[in-house]
Amino acid sequence: MKIKWFGFARSRRTVAALGIASIAAGSLAMNSTPEAAKAAQPVPGHTALPPDITRTNMPRITTGEIFDLEYIGNNVFVAGTFTSIRNNATGNTTNYNQRWLAKFSLTTGLVDPNFRPTFDSGSVDEIEASPDGTKLFVVGRFNNVNGVPGSNARKIAALNPT
Repeated sequence: MKIKWFGFARSRRTVAALGIASIAAGSLAMNSTPEAAKAAQPVPGHTALPPDITRTNMPRITTGEIFDLEYIGNNVFVAGTFTSIRNNATGNTTNYNQRWLAKFSLTTGLVDPNFRPTFDSGSVDEIEASPDGTKLFVVGRFNNVNGVPGSNARKIAALNPT
């Protein structure tokens, strides 16, 4: 049986052979990477293996959702629509009424009670640390941070992470 293919009459065998040849050529092209490109791949920055036991002392968001996390050193910053966060460590289950942005220690799992930024409305949707770790940039649906009016159009603020 003849098949019309791009205006040329071809047999099924010819079409099948051309299809297999194009798949094989594509596979060879994907697998033949120059050694220089392989050497340029980034190396993971891991310095330790994860622990065998799951950590249960991390704080819990008791109301709302988490939208973003950011690490600066040993501190974790949590952003979202939550209105409270609770320590979950043995012997310390303190609850903090903290809206939209909180900080806790990765080592102890305890919430930092001194990091208490206040936002007038909305939520904090995204957070990002400056490369040197001296600023925490927050983006969300708020107009004032710690009583200081910001740009209504941009909804961005830079905070001191300490």
